[in-house]
Amino acid sequence: MCVFVLLVWIVCTVNALRFIAAYSSKVPYADDCVLFYVRSGQNSLLDYLWSLHNEHRLPLPKLVQYLLYQWSGDIRSGMYLQALIYAATALGCILAARRLRGGSRPWDIFFALLWLQTGNYENLLMGFQLCIAIPGACVCSVLILGAFSERRLWPSHALACGAATLALPLCGGGGLLQAPALALWLVWLGWTQRFHAGARERRGARICIGLGLATIALCGLYLIGFREPPNAQYAPLANSPLVLGLANLCAPFGPDYVSWRPVLMPAIASASALFGWLILRHGWRARDPRALGVCAVLVGGALLVGGIAFGRPVNGPLLVANRYIPLPAPFFVALTLGALCVLRPRWREAGLALACLLMLLATPGSIESGSANGTQRRIWDAELQERVEKRAGRAAILESYALDFMLGQPNLADWLLRHYSDKRLPPFDDPSHPEYPRAPALERFGLHPLALECSEPPLLRPLDGELLCLVKPPTTFDFAVTPAQHSFRIDVCVPALLLRWKKHPGLHGRVLLLLPGERPRVLGSLGVEAQQLESAPGWHNFEFKWPEAVDGILQLVLDAPPGQAAPNAADRVALRHAHVE
Repeated sequence: MCVFVLLVWIVCTVNALRFIAAYSSKVPYADDCVLFYVRSGQNSLLDYLWSLHNEHRLPLPKLVQYLLYQWSGDIRSGMYLQALIYAATALGCILAARRLRGGSRPWDIFFALLWLQTGNYENLLMGFQLCIAIPGACVCSVLILGAFSERRLWPSHALACGAATLALPLCGGGGLLQAPALALWLVWLGWTQRFHAGARERRGARICIGLGLATIALCGLYLIGFREPPNAQYAPLANSPLVLGLANLCAPFGPDYVSWRPVLMPAIASASALFGWLILRHGWRARDPRALGVCAVLVGGALLVGGIAFGRPVNGPLLVANRYIPLPAPFFVALTLGALCVLRPRWREAGLALACLLMLLATPGSIESGSANGTQRRIWDAELQERVEKRAGRAAILESYALDFMLGQPNLADWLLRHYSDKRLPPFDDPSHPEYPRAPALERFGLHPLALECSEPPLLRPLDGELLCLVKPPTTFDFAVTPAQHSFRIDVCVPALLLRWKKHPGLHGRVLLLLPGERPRVLGSLGVEAQQLESAPGWHNFEFKWPEAVDGILQLVLDAPPGQAAPNAADRVALRHAHVE
């Protein structure tokens, strides 16, 4: 049976790598694009690593992806590493089950199907999603090397478990919510064994206490300067938090569980409650570190799905975002392996066998869903490459990239395409491909200014009830001016959310007219002092005129706050309704 389980694991691993090779794109997609802010000099590396990504701090996965890209020059390197992390995690779980019972069983293939399913397409096709893969591997490492190992107090094992626990708050909300329970278990384990008869075990106990407390401190550090994400939108829940929580708990069984949710959700809920209660009862009575370690993972998993249900609810028919599929997987690893080590013989295999059966039922739909979405990604990539190769023009290339790769963010897509073109990165990496064309003339602006050139990619964020274009001074925008145009209008403000967060330094800027062969002409300044922002918040309107017919460039310059060495993310200003008329 060991050969059968190993063969299934190999097939699943090869299939995940094949999936990435077949459907991934060299062109950065969605969150993968944030890597190019630091590579273009928009942020320092340290600022990039510790800065909030929505509500997440992700220094560890960001650093791993950054180093991978520096080494390989291929954005897909993070995707392949993800698959290898999932493969190593699945193999570790299979070997742990074999060690706990003294042999393998056919249903141990559950772990390979759980971690290496291609229904997890959104993560497998985006290197940034290392932030999902790493926390799962860390939690399973604590289980395998700590809770289920008799050598848990050896310094090497204690150090590995402590390091894995310490890494969790460095991986965003998915790790942060699971870290406290595991950290408390480590502290409890070290404290109860601090007077162990063996000197080696006493050193391991001290390591557990130290790294457990360090993890708790790091969780507190995570929250210093934490704020509500600027793009937070809280829609009324169409379903109860209990339904959303159970739906997220079922997520590891693949994206195609909607049709049989009435069967799966009650089965998962009842089985989890039963086995969780049996493990907790045994651990509490016997003070068994294995059972209490399992309970720590179960508590972390419950907090995780609860956090997703309240903080990231999906009100559509799926109830769960595809990227959350692997997050609750350690919950089921703990439940099934915990049953093997603490329950009576007649109950031991039931949990793993039931989970394997449900996973087998979900696998065909998972494969179909992954293939369908991967095919769509490949179509998008082919369309973009074709437009670049055939010199389809700026508007056509921008439309393809903004809609298919950047979730409908034209300003950011335009900046990224120019960056890729300047650095000869995909889709402009082929020497025979033309560069990304610049806009030949100024178009009438709508919600946000679309400039010929801008030194920083503007961010579109819903703030104060409307969608705003945010920029961080110092930055400039260059707009084309034709002889028929004689005025420039723009609205500028600081969103109330940023004013509440810290004292804003105010707005300081200029508008210049650049004509061939002439010195820059200052049309005027736009400025609002900090005191005025507090006393008269809201939009401030500016208009600049020039009487003669000219053909040149109008440059909007937003200066850095006076006396400030480096700009802060909270010093951003909002722009709207820019018009050259």
